[in-house]
Amino acid sequence: MGDITWTNERRKLSDPFWDWLAGFVAADGCFHSANDGKGHLQPRFVIHLRWDDVDILLEIQERLGFGNIYKKPSYRVGDKPAAQLQIAHVDSLAQLVQIFDAHPIRAKKQRDYEIWREMVHLCQQASDVRDKERLRFLHDKLRFVKRYETDETDEFERQGPEQLELGL
Repeated sequence: MGDITWTNERRKLSDPFWDWLAGFVAADGCFHSANDGKGHLQPRFVIHLRWDDVDILLEIQERLGFGNIYKKPSYRVGDKPAAQLQIAHVDSLAQLVQIFDAHPIRAKKQRDYEIWREMVHLCQQASDVRDKERLRFLHDKLRFVKRYETDETDEFERQGPEQLELGL
């Protein structure tokens, strides 16, 4: 993976904004994966906030130089609409990896990040050489870690998803 080519002064990796972002992501970010509609697993990154906080997402998007912001309707009476920053393009996700490697997440979400990071690296490979079984394993492991939020992930590594009751 090549280094990020920053095009302006505000986007340098030394900018303290990235430390702030790492802390913000520890609380409100989501590293996950989903099917791309063609039967392929794709890592994704999302920050979901109330619509009245959309300015924060706009600033993050501006600093990153990529990502899409969507307005999500409320689904329950009395709830406010939501705003969501979504990043799915592999090259953009690779830039996020460089940011979070240089500015680590200092919370349990770091475990999610480490699994997701490997998924991003796998997806950067040409699709004909990509280890699809490893990608599926990492997808299942990420779901397991999010569900149980414990140190049982070591057990998952040893036994694999088919041996453990995921309850999904």
